[in-house]
Amino acid sequence: MDLTFSEFIKQTTPGPKKPCPTCKTWGLRGYREPDNPDVEKVICTNHGCSDSPFYRGEQRP
Repeated sequence: MDLTFSEFIKQTTPGPKKPCPTCKTWGLRGYREPDNPDVEKVICTNHGCSDSPFYRGEQRP
């Protein structure tokens, strides 16, 4: 996925009303890849979540 965060938000839908199973935050979004639009993936938008495509590594307080 080669999208900026803003582009990603515009092209996705709100995800399930439950927290991310990995990081326990509430930033899930539904995403359909252009070459496979029949399959919706649920993606975490938390940049501190290791399962997120926006992951930036360990964050320090």
